[in-house]
Amino acid sequence: MSLKYSYARKLIDPCDLVLFRGIDKISKLICKIEKMETNDGDYSHVGVIVTKELLPNIEELEPDRLYVLESTVTIHKFTDGVPDVRTKKTREGVQIRDLELVVKMYTKNGGKVAWGKLIKNPYLYNKNDTIKKISNLVNKYGYRSYDFSIFDELSAAFTFLRPIRLKFEGFEYDGMKILSTLNITERKDMEDIKERVIFCSDLVCLVYQHIGLIPKSIDSKDVMPIEFITERTKGTKGTKVCNIVTELLPE
Repeated sequence: MSLKYSYARKLIDPCDLVLFRGIDKISKLICKIEKMETNDGDYSHVGVIVTKELLPNIEELEPDRLYVLESTVTIHKFTDGVPDVRTKKTREGVQIRDLELVVKMYTKNGGKVAWGKLIKNPYLYNKNDTIKKISNLVNKYGYRSYDFSIFDELSAAFTFLRPIRLKFEGFEYDGMKILSTLNITERKDMEDIKERVIFCSDLVCLVYQHIGLIPKSIDSKDVMPIEFITERTKGTKGTKVCNIVTELLPE
C-alpha cells in the first residue's frame, strides 16, 4: 500500500517509525543480511518521526511539519543531500531532517521510504512525559557522530561477532569497553560514554527504550533496522514495535 505524503502526514504521529531502502551496495548488503536473519529484508535504514510539539525547545522546527530524527551520512551530491534543519548543513551522524524533503529526494534517487505506525505510542496517552524523555535524549545524543564500525554493523546481525566488537570498542573508547569485555561492568551502561558513536537502528532503539517500548536489557547496538517491524527468527530478543508499513510517495 502507498500513500501520498500530504495525506499520510495527517495520519502519522510523533514517535512513529520511518523506514528506508537504499539502492547503494551497503544498503543492499544490509537487506540481504536481514533476510537471512528475519526472513524480511525490505529496509536498510530507520529513523523516528519528530515534530515541533515533541521537541518544543528546538527553534528551527516549524509547527505542522514532520521531521525525521536519524543517524545517517548526508553528503551533498553523493546522498539525498537534505541537511540537518538545526545546522542547515549536511553531516555524518545524528540529525533532524525535513521528512517531506527526504521523501522527495530519496525516492527521486531510486530509494524507498515507508511509515511504520507504533503499536502502542506513548505520545498519544502520556504526552508530557514522552516530550520530556525525547527532549532529554536529543539533548544528550543530538549531535553524536555516525558509527562507521563494520563490526558494529555486522554484530547487530551476527551474535558470534559481538565479542570481537567489544574488543574493538575497547580501543575506540580508550579502554572503557575493555571493562565490558571482562564483564566488570554491564555493556548497556556504556551509553553514557562521551565519545559514543551511533548508527541508525542503534539510535532508534535508544529512543524507544527511553519511552518504554523496548526493554533496556536489549543492547541497542544488537538491533537491525528491520527488527522494529518484524520478529527475528533467531539470535536475540525481539524488538518489534510497529505493525503497519505504508510506502510514502512524494507529491
